[in-house]
Amino acid sequence: MSQIVRSVRPITTDEELNQAIAEFYALASAVEQGTAEPDAYVLALRDAIDRYEVAAGHEPNPPSTVAGLLEVEMFKRRLRQRAMAR
Repeated sequence: MSQIVRSVRPITTDEELNQAIAEFYALASAVEQGTAEPDAYVLALRDAIDRYEVAAGHEPNPPSTVAGLLEVEMFKRRLRQRAMAR
């Protein structure tokens, strides 16, 4: 049985981004519920969304305060405030 390979076109507009996000959420939900298997298309769609968001400047700015920097570091290390203080 041959598998149909779908390709992902680069996202160029916010409208295409919104459509891609909706499709990605639908596919990801099916995978989480066990009704579908993750495939290369889902991963390619995720990467296309990420590339567009980075290129369009849709990612958050890095923190500029000490408190913000500590919060990001705690998240990266999966630490609570008490563990970070040690």
